[in-house]
Amino acid sequence: MKNLKPILSLLIVLISFTMSSCELLGDVMEFTMWTTLIVVGIVILLIMWIVRKIRGPRNRY
Repeated sequence: MKNLKPILSLLIVLISFTMSSCELLGDVMEFTMWTTLIVVGIVILLIMWIVRKIRGPRNRY
């Protein structure tokens, strides 16, 4: 029974590291999602700008 205490302590430390890594993974996934959305938005705006430059000015009258 005396040898159970170090094993239990190691198990608690291992579980605490595992739980914090799940939180870290969630934060990284959220950052990746927002970065992807911003990059896609910039690319769409760039494509729209290029298309408008190619078409040239339109006469509205």
